[in-house]
Amino acid sequence: DADPALAFVFTGADHDVPSSWLFVADAKTGEILYDETRIHDIDVEGQVRGVGTLGFAADICENHGILDMPYATVSIDGGSSTFTEEDGTFVLPHPGTSDVTVRSFLAGRWFSLNNWAGPEAEIVEVTSPPGNLDIRHNPTDTEQLRAQVDAYLQKHRVPVHELHGRSYPSIGCQVCTTPVTSGEDPRAGRWRHLRENDSGPRYCGINFSDGGGI
Repeated sequence: DADPALAFVFTGADHDVPSSWLFVADAKTGEILYDETRIHDIDVEGQVRGVGTLGFAADICENHGILDMPYATVSIDGGSSTFTEEDGTFVLPHPGTSDVTVRSFLAGRWFSLNNWAGPEAEIVEVTSPPGNLDIRHNPTDTEQLRAQVDAYLQKHRVPVHELHGRSYPSIGCQVCTTPVTSGEDPRAGRWRHLRENDSGPRYCGINFSDGGGI
C-alpha cells in the first residue's frame, strides 16, 4: 500500500475536441498520480424491421409478418448515420450518454423508396444510449405502409446464386466456364481454355459478338 500523500484534485479539458479529465496530482512534486476521462461514449444499437408480405405473391395472397430490413438508413439527429446489416441490426457511434433522436428511413445503401402518393415512411424514436431499439415500420399493418415495406424488401430479395460462393462470379457457357482464383479478374473464368496467348477471349461459337455464333 502507498503512503498517504497530500494531493490536488482538478479537472482539465482540450478545447479542440470535446473532453473533460479528472486529475490527481502530488502537491509537492506535481506528479500526476491518477487520471480518468469524465466523458463516456455509448453507441446506440438496435434493429430495423417491418411488417410486410411473407412471400413474392401479392399481399392479398400471402400471410403478413415481421421481416428484417437490410441495408436501411438509420441516423441520429445532428449526429452519425449508418446502414443496417443484412439482419436489420445497426450500431450508431455516439459521443456521449445523453438522449438522442434516432430516425429510420426506407432508403438504403443501394435503393431509395419514392412514394408518389404521399410521404415516405419514417420512424422517429427518442432513446437513451445504448438504446437496444426495436424499430418497426408499419407496426399496425396498414395497406399503404405495407406497400412501402414490400417495395423496399423486394429490391433486396435478389438471391445470390450458389455458384458465386464456389468461385464463379461470372458465367460464360456451361461447358467453358472455370472457377476464378484469388486476385483474378471476375471474368477470368469465362472461356479460359479458348484464349490465345492471353491476348483476349476467343469465344466458343455461342457468342455472335465474336464474329462467330451458332
